[in-house]
Amino acid sequence: MKPNQYGVAGLAIVIFSLIWIIRPRLTDPSRYAMLISFGLITLLAFVAADPYLWPAPLERLLHSLQYSLDYTHGETVRAAGYPFYQPLIWLSRSVPSFLNRPVQPMPSRGHEFIFQFDTLIFALAIIGLPRLFKNNPLVFTWLITSTVFLLTWNTKWPQYILLVVGPLCIAASDGVKTLMAMVMRFWPKKLFNFRTRSEGKTK
Repeated sequence: MKPNQYGVAGLAIVIFSLIWIIRPRLTDPSRYAMLISFGLITLLAFVAADPYLWPAPLERLLHSLQYSLDYTHGETVRAAGYPFYQPLIWLSRSVPSFLNRPVQPMPSRGHEFIFQFDTLIFALAIIGLPRLFKNNPLVFTWLITSTVFLLTWNTKWPQYILLVVGPLCIAASDGVKTLMAMVMRFWPKKLFNFRTRSEGKTK
């Protein structure tokens, strides 16, 4: 993936900062300074970690971005013919179930994947979204921003879903917590009713 895909996580941080940090206190200059500092540090780290940009940073960065945009409209992407929702299929199925198309830039046999819990993780993530939004809005923003990007970006290769695997798994853990909370609310009542019936029979 090119820098514009990796930058989606940074975009999520900016959106989170604007909504959850700056908006509640619009007149607090320190919050703007924090966001600007984050942007400058990110930019410096990005340039420092990419020697390709050093001779002509702006020119080469624009060239890289233009290449990514041109690639999305290239013959390889058009030949794949994936629908806009294809990333959701990648996320909700295990690799061995992927259709093996010659135009894909990576093999899709997937026999090296021992654990194939992708569908379960995807379902748990959906269940955990409300809890994730309440308890971890930054990760929630990361998940939503990355998913929207994947749905709108023309290139739909399987490896692009790496953008959302991290927040998706965190959402799945919240899904487990949600189900456990539901069970704990239901189970004591059933246990109490069982004990009440048992005591009634012994009297």
